[in-house]
Amino acid sequence: MRTPDEQQVLGAEDEVARIMQICNACRYCETYCAVFPAMTRRLTFDAASAHYLANLCHSCGACLHSCQYAPPHDSR
Repeated sequence: MRTPDEQQVLGAEDEVARIMQICNACRYCETYCAVFPAMTRRLTFDAASAHYLANLCHSCGACLHSCQYAPPHDSR
């Protein structure tokens, strides 16, 4: 049986994988930084892939501000 903390980590990993699959399909931000070319080389996103891609990110926020799926854009 998993502890609540372990369940929270697994839920976060699932959410990261879901978001990365959306980004990988959209590719609107493909030329923004090193994350996106590295992301296109993956078909699945496990915890190791998420950590690798997170280390490539410089947290500039350019992709988030341009993302059509992130607030304040209406993606419904």
